Amino acid sequence: MHAQTTPAEPSDPIAAFLTLETRLAGSLVAALAATLTALRAVLSGSQPLTSQALRDGADLLAGGVPAQWDALWEGPDAPLEYVAAVFCRCAPQAQARGAGADTVPARAAAPHDARACRAKAVVAMHAEHAGGRFLRAPVALHHFFSPGTFLSTVRQAAARQLGAPTDSLALFNSWEPADFAGRCPVTVTVTGLVMEGAKFDGRSVELMAASDAATALLRPVTFAWLPAHDPSGARTASVFGDAAVEVPVYASVMRQRALFNLQLPAQTDAMREQLVLAGAAAFLVG
Repeated sequence: MHAQTTPAEPSDPIAAFLTLETRLAGSLVAALAATLTALRAVLSGSQPLTSQALRDGADLLAGGVPAQWDALWEGPDAPLEYVAAVFCRCAPQAQARGAGADTVPARAAAPHDARACRAKAVVAMHAEHAGGRFLRAPVALHHFFSPGTFLSTVRQAAARQLGAPTDSLALFNSWEPADFAGRCPVTVTVTGLVMEGAKFDGRSVELMAASDAATALLRPVTFAWLPAHDPSGARTASVFGDAAVEVPVYASVMRQRALFNLQLPAQTDAMREQLVLAGAAAFLVG
């Protein structure tokens, strides 16, 4: 009988997360390529119809995503949107951080091109993290397959630096990174958040007017994991103090999966109530 052991925590949570994202990207690209190659072979008559190809073809003809894709990553429901979402996550971090003009456009990438893009992205991200630069540049959460896991990873890194239990930390945010100076050794600035039902310019929040667009892009916002309570046991206050109101941040405009809460300054109780009634929420771009 083999003794069961508990996997040790990675010595570098962020590096471990980047590695897992890399492996998932590779598995997804391989799965998409295998499915489409098999169906092409069946349609051309070079390969017999298998039960797997039959199931995949039926799913695609019905406008759905093959079950084996969905088992790897829960992405968009429509096949074309799913493929585009996978490829746009293969190399965007390298593109966004100036990998160079030779980077293949994600939405136009073929499977073998996507593998090359992914390799560039992974090398770039790992090199930046090893050099201590990864979290210094803004991070686009929608470029990750598991954005919620990324923030949890940052929480682990912050807990190690602070010498505090992970579950003793709470997530705070500000549009002024200096608000966290000296309070948390690990912060991350996030781009690519949009709001619906309200708009915020970094200082004040307002309800959407009838003439406004349906959504409004938010300025880059900095997140930090801080002790939820101070030494006296009092709850740590938001940088917005008593004016803070929280709105949910979802993975997409479908509002099917909430990731975390975003703190906004609402100066009056009436404004806080109006934000709730308006269903104000934020989403990841894409």
